[in-house]
Amino acid sequence: MRQAPQISKKQVKIVRQLLLFLLAAGVLVVSWLIIYSSRQEKDANPTISREIILNKVSSAAEFNDYRLVVEERGPGYSLRFRGQIIDGLIYGEIESYDLEIYGNQEQFFVKGSEVIDEWQEVEAAELDGLSFLVMDPFALLSILLSDKQVSAVAGPVRLVENIACQTYFLQIPSPKLQVLTHFEEDATLDKLQLYLWFAKDNLFMHRMALLLNLTVKGEKIQVYRIYNLRPGVKEMPEGLPSLSNNITANPSPQWISRKSFAAGEIKTDKSNQ
Repeated sequence: MRQAPQISKKQVKIVRQLLLFLLAAGVLVVSWLIIYSSRQEKDANPTISREIILNKVSSAAEFNDYRLVVEERGPGYSLRFRGQIIDGLIYGEIESYDLEIYGNQEQFFVKGSEVIDEWQEVEAAELDGLSFLVMDPFALLSILLSDKQVSAVAGPVRLVENIACQTYFLQIPSPKLQVLTHFEEDATLDKLQLYLWFAKDNLFMHRMALLLNLTVKGEKIQVYRIYNLRPGVKEMPEGLPSLSNNITANPSPQWISRKSFAAGEIKTDKSNQ
């Protein structure tokens, strides 16, 4: 009967060293792949100047009429607005709450549900937080992009309802929280990220997404808000309330800003506004 070959301690040592060498080589290969992939991604997503983003937004702002769906999600709540914007006038519904809302950045009215059977200003109905949700996306962009420290990176081309869109990722220096949300003064905006989708054929802005990192009463939370824009609108319904006459006579910076985009006038930082 033949005996099994004996493995010496020296052979065991050699095998161990070989395994350690292969393991180290594998780690080096994986590390190289990670570095190489990150470099490729960096090269594929070049940094874009703020002026280029401003030009694209200015072109997109020339589309005055469009349908708009806004979705916001945060800890324990979600809101969804579906409506349209025609020459700066916003009308639509807050879904799941049976509320109609109408306004133009300076003044908003709400109606619906069993409590509000006639049009009321949002302040009187104690629903003024809704005005942040249905803010004209270009008015909001004019505020966010007014800071010269904005940095932008071009992302991949994505399809939005079968339309090829160039994407951009922007890091935005945190503006005043009251510009973006209804949270009280005991909240701070720690970080703001912005994503934009522009159609490659006509620069229509099909989507804008915000990611807000907040600290509210010492608790870290995240709030997501997505604006989906689509061409084509319907006539405004009858019976809408009259807006104040002094809105167009003495417009606020937010109301001016959307028109300024189309005119290519938004080029200053916050200190020059």
